[in-house]
Amino acid sequence: MRVMTATEVKNKLGDALSFPDDDSLLIEENGKEVFMAFSVQTAKRMILTSYVHGGLSRSEAMKLMGFDWYGDLLDALASAKMDKPTLSEPECQAMTAYASIILGRK
Repeated sequence: MRVMTATEVKNKLGDALSFPDDDSLLIEENGKEVFMAFSVQTAKRMILTSYVHGGLSRSEAMKLMGFDWYGDLLDALASAKMDKPTLSEPECQAMTAYASIILGRK
């Protein structure tokens, strides 16, 4: 990870934003960390991984990826060779039981 001050970034924006896919940039202002930049590919992997592991909801992941349609998120997962998230068996059973109550079937 490279670290630059906000002034350095302002004066050398092209250099600041030019880094390999596996690197990142931490920007500090007045000695405090204020911003972190990643390559687009790294950011997309982070968003998709967080979604797959339950750290982001579908709507949050879609918003961060700039998608309006769920199919685009599924395509991004397929392109990244990631499986879509699944619920555990107890979660599925709980959802089914709750849906049955809501629909008046129990």
